[in-house]
Amino acid sequence: MRHGLASIFWCRWLMAGLLALVLSPAAAPGQAPQWEALMLAETLLVLGDLALRQGQPAKAEPLLRRALAVSEKSLGGEHPQVARAVASLAAVSRIQGKFAEAEPLYQWALAVREKVFGPEHPEVAESLEAYAVLLRQTQREAEAAPLGARARAIRARLGREGP
Repeated sequence: MRHGLASIFWCRWLMAGLLALVLSPAAAPGQAPQWEALMLAETLLVLGDLALRQGQPAKAEPLLRRALAVSEKSLGGEHPQVARAVASLAAVSRIQGKFAEAEPLYQWALAVREKVFGPEHPEVAESLEAYAVLLRQTQREAEAAPLGARARAIRARLGREGP
């Protein structure tokens, strides 16, 4: 039963990701995506995120790096799927203690999400929170505080107004 539910969840997540690719405001008009590459990238991203959630960053990293490479080649550097891969890679780097490597990745994911979704989107809040965690881990509370406050403000507005 447990594996059946996991399979259903995974399939729904994959389909939601593919739907997001098709409906994305970052998609170039009139340009057909490379479906095989996009499906590969989404699958790698899901598997990498799963490994990360299971506490296996060393297994997650190569999956996420490949997902990023395929996504960036197919979609360009400013696409939501690219931002997801970059954010996950940033988390891997942070967990592994590679803070100098994680910081530009968090900045990249945040910049893409702000550009694609606007400054008040839940994914922007997610990026702000994750980046603030890194800054706190590196004893940079003065830099982390405004990011955390901005993320909380976005979440508070979304709680009142709905996503």
